[in-house]
Amino acid sequence: MADLLDDIAARLTQDYQFKLKAGGKYLQEGVCPQCGDQSMWTYAASPWVVRCQRNNNCGYEAHAKELYPDLFESWTDRFQKPEEVKPAEQRNPNAAADAYLRLGRGFDLALIQGLYTQETYADPRADQGRGASSSTVRFQVGVTWWERIIDRPQRFGKKKAHFKAGAMQGTGGRCLHCRSRRQRRPRRNRCCPTRCRRPCAPRAPTTRGCLRSNRHRPSSGWWRASSTQSRWRTTALRPSRC
Repeated sequence: MADLLDDIAARLTQDYQFKLKAGGKYLQEGVCPQCGDQSMWTYAASPWVVRCQRNNNCGYEAHAKELYPDLFESWTDRFQKPEEVKPAEQRNPNAAADAYLRLGRGFDLALIQGLYTQETYADPRADQGRGASSSTVRFQVGVTWWERIIDRPQRFGKKKAHFKAGAMQGTGGRCLHCRSRRQRRPRRNRCCPTRCRRPCAPRAPTTRGCLRSNRHRPSSGWWRASSTQSRWRTTALRPSRC
């Protein structure tokens, strides 16, 4: 972690002419790319976001991942390969996954420790047919698993994350979350957080009048316009049966 933050701070100092201030706590007087003033600042120990202190006149703000995306492309090369030179009993098999979740996604590892593992994914068709492999962060989800590619995911096209191949086989086409059959058509109301498009449980209609008859059809909610009056007047719609 320290080497990544050091690299970010070194690049900020070189590109935007930051200076250490307040006893080394802040990086200040950086040249703002938007207004041109020496008004940018960030924390020296965690330079994740740089901000222009002219909030009303400028308000420029940028994340380190936007400024230097190359530093966040390969977590394996930066964090996992140094583990290979350590003795076997001191190696961390999840070093790249830990760094990705902590530094790349901002998770507190103490809260999710043991819920994920570091795996490897390879696709011979990736990277325009040249083939590619990457470390992944894998989470167990019910009877299957889901994993996220963390090393240069753009090589795999739109496949940055995926479930286990064939995970839905043998489930009868049912969603693993709500156990309902998958719907082909999207519904307006959904109760399942997954993409099975299960419709919500039927709710009580806004009116108990018969909607198959114009005589009982409401204009909006519990009210309708009276057709017996020369001017529009809202009257309560009473329940009726067909």
